[in-house]
Amino acid sequence: MKFICIREGYYGDVRDRVDALRDACLYYKIDFEDLDSSNVDFSLLEIPNEKYFLYRVGIGATYLESLFLTDRAITFYKNNTLMPYIQESAMFSLALEKKKVKSPKTIFNTTTDRQKLKNYVDYLGGFPIIFKPLAGSKGMGVIKIESYHALFSTLEFLHSKGIYGILREYIDTNRSLRVVVIGHKAICGTETVGIGDEFRSNIDGYRTNQPISITPELNKLATDAVKVLELELGGVDIIQSPDGYKVLEVNFPMGGIKYISDLCAVDIASAMIGYLLIKEKQDKNEPL
Repeated sequence: MKFICIREGYYGDVRDRVDALRDACLYYKIDFEDLDSSNVDFSLLEIPNEKYFLYRVGIGATYLESLFLTDRAITFYKNNTLMPYIQESAMFSLALEKKKVKSPKTIFNTTTDRQKLKNYVDYLGGFPIIFKPLAGSKGMGVIKIESYHALFSTLEFLHSKGIYGILREYIDTNRSLRVVVIGHKAICGTETVGIGDEFRSNIDGYRTNQPISITPELNKLATDAVKVLELELGGVDIIQSPDGYKVLEVNFPMGGIKYISDLCAVDIASAMIGYLLIKEKQDKNEPL
């Protein structure tokens, strides 16, 4: 059996993700192939004729991944043709809202129309509100807006630069949870707390992290969020509001594999490979 790992260069912790999955494959005696779409020769690609494991470890590389998404690929998608084309977390959030998964109130399109913006502020419960760009990660570009003057000026500037995003209700907390779901179970989780004057909880150098116990409520919310997206893997970001837990977004592909594994003393990469091995046996109708 072969595990095909697909990526587009190295950024952030992608190298750590690749290394963790390579080590897990070595443990399970599975061949590991690392394909970088930025330097692969597409004319020389060979799609295996036998069953194989497939995972895209970061953003980008969807064309390369799609070439390998055959009926022989064993993946973390419930449908190998459905999800790879969704890259923006906002689209995941939109899908969650449509499926009635508890999440913050969100406007999925920004505008510079001032009357519409006033309507949006009313819908979101008043100031402050949050602007979140369509691109970016780890809180980069997330803005807390506290007045109409700031809202009008900020969006006019961002739109002039071609930067668009979503508007979201502000929940007054600097704490968030990351729950890791594999298959139909949450296997571990962390709590992140912003420190100092930082309202965002996921900014490197301005946060603390600790492992958490997964309660039945968290397990159900996180697994439901992954399930409605037709996925079998996800890092589910959750915030606690006065109305209870709400899902901020589902991260797929999932970052922080090594960091969260070390913090929680759970080998996430090995759990991922183990789950794919179970899927392989189910495909063969073999006893688990």
